[in-house]
Amino acid sequence: MKRRVLQLAALIAALILLFAGCSGSGSGQGSGDTETVESSDHSGAAEPETDQAAWEEAAHTPLGKYPETVEYTLGKISGANNSNLPAGDTYEDNAYTRYLKEVLNIQNEDIFELEAGGSYEEALEMSIADRSIPDVLVVNGRDNLEKLVKAGLVEDLTSVYEECTTDVIKEMYASYGEDLLGSATFDGKLYAFPNTAIDDGHMLLWLRADWIRELGLEEPQTMDEAMQIIKAFVENDIAGEGNTVGLACSTGLIAGPSETYGVDGIFTKFGSAPEKWILDDEGNVVYGSVTSETKEALRYLNQLYQDGILDSRFLLRKTDNIDELLINGY
Repeated sequence: MKRRVLQLAALIAALILLFAGCSGSGSGQGSGDTETVESSDHSGAAEPETDQAAWEEAAHTPLGKYPETVEYTLGKISGANNSNLPAGDTYEDNAYTRYLKEVLNIQNEDIFELEAGGSYEEALEMSIADRSIPDVLVVNGRDNLEKLVKAGLVEDLTSVYEECTTDVIKEMYASYGEDLLGSATFDGKLYAFPNTAIDDGHMLLWLRADWIRELGLEEPQTMDEAMQIIKAFVENDIAGEGNTVGLACSTGLIAGPSETYGVDGIFTKFGSAPEKWILDDEGNVVYGSVTSETKEALRYLNQLYQDGILDSRFLLRKTDNIDELLINGY
């Protein structure tokens, strides 16, 4: 059954260009504005025609690459650390920023710092009052966005959205109807990109490659083949001493926001969208947890459980316990 997901996401206005090649800046900031970069970096000298064409392409297309690095300021709390960053990575230099540098030739700098003990909301309020904001920041709530618009501190992103977002992103926003982008629109002008499910990519299943080689198996090409490999792990007690537990997953099966260990990929295999409101082929809004596709996915999971492929104790495990299993290599 073909359908599109209607997620009732909170409308958090994020002033970020979502992999867009265009760079917009906060009013008076200038570091993300093409004309400002040209005048400051080239002292008003005439650009070669090819170089100018590259600037124009980058400024008006989704994935155009700037001929020179464009730096933009990005807000964050002073002293905020992200323990998920690999050793040596920083907010300015990590896999994400390196990718943006390679594809678009843009680089972030951190400002908008607040001493430890304060909140992001307090920092935002102070920055609005001081009329000093970074080029890109997250704005929590429409009220704060409205304050920024009334203060003239944010750019009109209407043309940026039309020219610089990819077709995939436009389709994702369009799937919500007009209300989502409308929440960040004032007097017909778009001033922010509301937060929503705009990520697009494959779900991943991690398998021990050394165990696959040890058992003389081939790397899987399908979900069913992957499940048979897990079954072989369990039947051969590849971890030893009865410690092989099969496919680890959370008790809820579905991974919520910022959670892991869901078996979402199996539901996707059957075209199921549990815990989401969706449209069916007839245009009716239905709850994804009660569709025939979800029932088929649950039957499949039940069979995995019966076959010992799904961790037989998954209902008793907490996230910390699963973490420990993975750390110990089971």
